[in-house]
Amino acid sequence: MHHYNAAPDDISSVLSRRRRNFLLGWGQCLRYHIADDLLWPYIKERGCWSLAAALWLVAGLVSFLRTLTVSDPMWFISWILASAVLIAAAAWRKRSLRRALVAAFHRLLMVEGLFRGFLMKPFPPEIFRANFEVIKEFRDCQWVVNGSMRDTCAGAQLLRR
Repeated sequence: MHHYNAAPDDISSVLSRRRRNFLLGWGQCLRYHIADDLLWPYIKERGCWSLAAALWLVAGLVSFLRTLTVSDPMWFISWILASAVLIAAAAWRKRSLRRALVAAFHRLLMVEGLFRGFLMKPFPPEIFRANFEVIKEFRDCQWVVNGSMRDTCAGAQLLRR
């Protein structure tokens, strides 16, 4: 699928997406679907990019805390080296170190948006009022259903509700 928009290849475009709250959607959708049966199909369909990055950052935080408590920096150094290998692989695939670093920064902001969207208070439904304009009034309605003309306004009444 191609979405005909500018890919976030620049730090300014990634930051503008964050500023316009585009990255909150993942967390909001997870919060909305956590109570129904659509959570796992949603995660499967959308992919686990934010969740994988969140788990990677949690692993880094755990390794850092282990380094502080045990005074053995091996776990944190291993996590840093693995992160460097992943960024190098992304740079190889994207043919640019700058684009790989922007993608890593974008993933970091996606995780931040995941947590902010998940933890934010939902908006009340009254905020989303319908804003429409009636273009044509139906008085003597005629519409075709399976090739036969119907003289009823039932369809127009449904539109007015």
